[in-house]
Amino acid sequence: MKILLLFVCCVAAELACASPATQPATRPASVKLVFLKLGGFAGVQQETLLASEDVKTDEDPTPVIRISGEQALKIDDVVRAEKFMTWKSHSSGPDTWNDNFHYQLDITVNGEAHTVHVPADDSTQKEVERLLELMKKIRAIAGVKPE
Repeated sequence: MKILLLFVCCVAAELACASPATQPATRPASVKLVFLKLGGFAGVQQETLLASEDVKTDEDPTPVIRISGEQALKIDDVVRAEKFMTWKSHSSGPDTWNDNFHYQLDITVNGEAHTVHVPADDSTQKEVERLLELMKKIRAIAGVKPE
């Protein structure tokens, strides 16, 4: 009797987990992403701006790459999986590093914003690689060619 009861409870739990009412709803994602590559001897300034259709970007002079709701959801999933909103940032003030490149990624998803600024030097190489790898994934989702 105990085994049968345990079996019935397990089956009921599986059915409850599989029912549409308990599945995560398709959530809308509002995404704005600004990626900057700055510095170097020549003073490079490259900016990429991605935004879902609901995001106002009228005041930004950078051309906007619009992404679909599906792409926004995928980018949100990648940002969550990478735990981007917990990454640390470095100082971005003038003279914080000389002629090195530095990278900045600002991501806002559904109103939650986080900025990561990383100079490219020996002590931050792994952070730079992680940031560039994240941008590679996001560009692939958005259909944007790598720079």
